[in-house]
Amino acid sequence: MKNIWISCAGIHDTLRFTFHSQLKVMLTVMNRRKLLLAFLACPILAAAPAFSHEGHGVSHVKTSVTLRKRRGRTLHLIVTFLNQGRDAVMLETVAVENAQVLNAVKTAVPAGALVEAPVSLRFHDDVPGIFTLMLDFGEHGKGPVTVTL
Repeated sequence: MKNIWISCAGIHDTLRFTFHSQLKVMLTVMNRRKLLLAFLACPILAAAPAFSHEGHGVSHVKTSVTLRKRRGRTLHLIVTFLNQGRDAVMLETVAVENAQVLNAVKTAVPAGALVEAPVSLRFHDDVPGIFTLMLDFGEHGKGPVTVTL
């Protein structure tokens, strides 16, 4: 920052003028920065509602799992979905660590609907007492469901 030194009546006036000039320059620079930041932030803030609309994601889908049949290392489950959101979701895939998913099919879950889907799993080792189903709802996201036998 450049200092302006003008010797008018004495040293006291010179220092006061220098201080006020520097303060004025600092405020002008700060105002320019704020104006530039506000100008750059306007398009981002204007687009924010489009990216964060209500009903997006799978947090509004409640899930429960029921064991229908167990035979050796194979489990036959019924997965029940309750969609409490405004948008329909589609279950694309199901994944379980250390298990092969045998018959999971794409399942549509309309808004406000209660839907059941059969899922069969064959574990590579012994069936664990607790495991996690990873449910993939495509563009609406993924969600884990803990299953306890």
